[in-house]
Amino acid sequence: MQAVEDFEDAFLEGGAADDSPLSVMSALGMAQTGARGKTLSQMEQTLGISRDTLNRYCKNYINNTNVSDNPFMESSKFSIANSAWVNSSLPSLTLNSDYTNTIKENYNASIEKLPFDSNAVQKINGWVNDNTDGMIPSVIDDIDPDSMMCLVNALAFDGKWARQFDQRWDVREDKFTNADSTKSDVEYLTSEENHYIKDTNAAGFYKYFSDYHYAFAAIVPDAGVTLKTYLDSLTGTKLRSLLKYAKNEPVDIELPKFKLDYSVLLKEPLQDMGITNAFSPQKADFSNMVTGAVYKPFISRVIHKTAIDVNEAGTKAAAVTAIIVEPGAAPEIIEPHKVYLNRPFLYMLIDTDTYTPFFIGAVDKL
Repeated sequence: MQAVEDFEDAFLEGGAADDSPLSVMSALGMAQTGARGKTLSQMEQTLGISRDTLNRYCKNYINNTNVSDNPFMESSKFSIANSAWVNSSLPSLTLNSDYTNTIKENYNASIEKLPFDSNAVQKINGWVNDNTDGMIPSVIDDIDPDSMMCLVNALAFDGKWARQFDQRWDVREDKFTNADSTKSDVEYLTSEENHYIKDTNAAGFYKYFSDYHYAFAAIVPDAGVTLKTYLDSLTGTKLRSLLKYAKNEPVDIELPKFKLDYSVLLKEPLQDMGITNAFSPQKADFSNMVTGAVYKPFISRVIHKTAIDVNEAGTKAAAVTAIIVEPGAAPEIIEPHKVYLNRPFLYMLIDTDTYTPFFIGAVDKL
């Protein structure tokens, strides 16, 4: 889908770290479902996709991913989970029924109501731990007792190589040159694969997992080309093309074993991308999300965490995105105008269908 590719561009520009655009899009999709007006239009423009289309996309993706009865998927697991945590301590806070129905229908989201205290932090983090196979034990350290909601997406992948590496023959130690030119001692997994990727100034490969439905892909820039320079030239569309049209040619690979985790706050990057009103206590419009709230909701934080482990047996990866929704500015109270007929005035009787006065007069003395 072109819109998804366009959103991936933002994570490629400038040397994206270990991000999951799918996780971020899913969490923002749940928030976008409750938006209106300029808040909605900014989110749609940044995500590159309309609210309804994104909802349908996420629904189809989840339905086609969380498959438990496919025998070919037993060796690989890829799951996506969504949840909305609602502060039950705010008596005036009620989720709009259309909103809850939509995120249940399209994101398979569970709705959990509980007071936002230390137990809430523990329960949210427990849900994250369960839905990332323990790779990401927690996503929040605390939560404001006056916060309204916490929207969370979690995804987990666990795949075994179609052709596993043998520790005796396929693993060797060598140096890895870091971006700052320092060198590290690492273990490399070596093999010959059959899918070669060639770009103008980069080369790569992909290696299947055992169900052949998923694969690990990697691209390394040519010597003298920095990763940032290469990523600046790469778009989502081009990346998809490189992967789709990989050549069926032999390629010797050296894949370092690595285990990384990463955490980032996405408020400023998303604001730079064009989503500004959603983060403003005065301008945010999430009136499709809640009813009866004394204060208008706005997004205060977007937390994104990832983890990956690549080894001889396969690859495990997980990502989580949490969006904290807080009460913003109280609805503006408009002072009534004052019109006192305490001096000479004009009066009329009018036809309200045509707004034609059929009787008109003036009072200059009573």
